[in-house]
Amino acid sequence: MWDVVEQRNYIPLDQAGNKKPRAQWTEEQKQRFVLNSKAHNALMCALSEEEYTKVHSFRSAKQILPRKWRPQVTTFRASKNMENLSLEELIGLLKVHELELQQDDAGRK
Repeated sequence: MWDVVEQRNYIPLDQAGNKKPRAQWTEEQKQRFVLNSKAHNALMCALSEEEYTKVHSFRSAKQILPRKWRPQVTTFRASKNMENLSLEELIGLLKVHELELQQDDAGRK
């Protein structure tokens, strides 16, 4: 699923670069589209109401990951644990990271 997040929104295109009708999608294309939808939904469910209003119109899971999570994402990539990390663990780690950032911001004020 993380690969789908990294690759952005997945809409199958024909050779001319136009969207393919769903009836013409291959099984792999359907699977990638579903994985993006699942990743998008999981991330949306993990957001607070304020964050949700900022990103509700984004179509891909990759667009939802905010800049403040980039250091955490970089750490995940460097540790090469992405294949072993469940979606629930990833969301939990990102929530903890966000709470730590909020505490840091509160301390600065």
